[in-house]
Amino acid sequence: YAWSRWFLDELVKIMERKRTTGSIVLPVFYHVDPSEVKNQTGSFAAAFVEQEKRFKEEMERVNGWRIALKEVSELAGMDLGDG
Repeated sequence: YAWSRWFLDELVKIMERKRTTGSIVLPVFYHVDPSEVKNQTGSFAAAFVEQEKRFKEEMERVNGWRIALKEVSELAGMDLGDG
């Protein structure tokens, strides 16, 4: 998820809509621990190292992705692991 600019941009829009309209957001964490999303560790850390390289001229955008991921990880949702 964190490797995709498109997914991250969509997440920013979703979280903005939640803040402005009170829309309900139900995150699903599939084969990822929500704490990795919140703290951007594990695969999320590796993805952001690459994203920062690719978008070094757009760090505000990258920071927006980080904030949106942290916000969504703090919502009540579904954690679907291996069983």
